[in-house]
Amino acid sequence: MTGAARLAAMATRRPSKSGQETREKILDAALEAVRVEGLVGTSARAIAKAGDFNQALVFYHFGSVDELLLAAPDRALPGRAGRGRRSARIGRHRPRTPR
Repeated sequence: MTGAARLAAMATRRPSKSGQETREKILDAALEAVRVEGLVGTSARAIAKAGDFNQALVFYHFGSVDELLLAAPDRALPGRAGRGRRSARIGRHRPRTPR
């Protein structure tokens, strides 16, 4: 199975109860790491340290730190879930130019 096919399969399957609990723990740790380190200073290592788990879990459950940080606001602000996803690519955001 190629990497892209594996990621597509991961995106469509529903996580198990224990997997969902692990994702919640990672999200909590990510929010804590952002609070302590700031958004720019937050790394997989900082998240793993905040949650007391192996940093490989970040990549297993979210694929990248960027994807994790994009999911974190959905947890922190449930009423605003998904609103910033179109333009909030961490480190790649370009301001709009006036027309």
